[in-house]
Amino acid sequence: MNIKVGHGVKRALAVLVAFLLFSSCSTEYKIASQAGKDINGTSLLLLFPDDIFVQNSKPYSFPDSLNEEQRYLLSLDSSFFLKDIDAEKFKEQFQNRIIKLYSEYGFKVYTEETLDSFLTCTTTAYILNFSQLQIEEFWKPFNDDFLKEDGTVYSQYFDLNALAAEAWVNVSKANDTSGIDNLIYCESVISDEIDGNFYYDEIDDKVYYTYNANLLEKDDWSDLLSQAPIDISLNIIDFIVNSSIEREMLSLENTYPNRFWRYNPGSTRLSPVHGKSDYVIMK
Repeated sequence: MNIKVGHGVKRALAVLVAFLLFSSCSTEYKIASQAGKDINGTSLLLLFPDDIFVQNSKPYSFPDSLNEEQRYLLSLDSSFFLKDIDAEKFKEQFQNRIIKLYSEYGFKVYTEETLDSFLTCTTTAYILNFSQLQIEEFWKPFNDDFLKEDGTVYSQYFDLNALAAEAWVNVSKANDTSGIDNLIYCESVISDEIDGNFYYDEIDDKVYYTYNANLLEKDDWSDLLSQAPIDISLNIIDFIVNSSIEREMLSLENTYPNRFWRYNPGSTRLSPVHGKSDYVIMK
């Protein structure tokens, strides 16, 4: 049996769907607005590991006679950046910069030295336990494709020099066993940059690739030290506010947020973006 639906019913259904979508978005905006206000002035306890790992992930061929430790040391000695980086100084400056940034953002910052004061604070509080820090050198793949009118595909590939500061951070809400308690991975990366394009030469019937390369210098690792604390500190706050918004949306609407929300330092407003997070939830 075929049931015909009149235009009036179709219009009513469309209006209902639109209303439900608007209602959901309106609820999400209200929740995000409150989350932006709530995060400001929050207390943060920052805990850091004693050591920082250094890893050269570029592939090398080693003599079979070398043991694992010898291969590791040779990989560092063969690196482009790592052999010139004082890892302990990098770690110390990274930590100090993170602490300073959170204070500048308006958070009440505590460390292991001020743990007693943190335990007596009365504001909303989170524990940011940097369980592991790492500096990693690797090849970053770059691939550009061109489809010719006859269906032929041309590709250009480069291995780009890259250096990353990586952090595995356990984020938990203090005095709240039902709140946030997750391990997240954050990174900040610098690398060579390629700006190129294909062009077809009709005279010799060939496809060429031209490009400009902005290549990293050996001492450009200092740029990573400047950028990494900013990237990673903001990623962590993005995780906290988006987790809070998601929990509220599931509780009130039984649905997930439609947008990812970014924290703006010094502001009580979060910015909606059409994209995904710059962190990875490990557990």
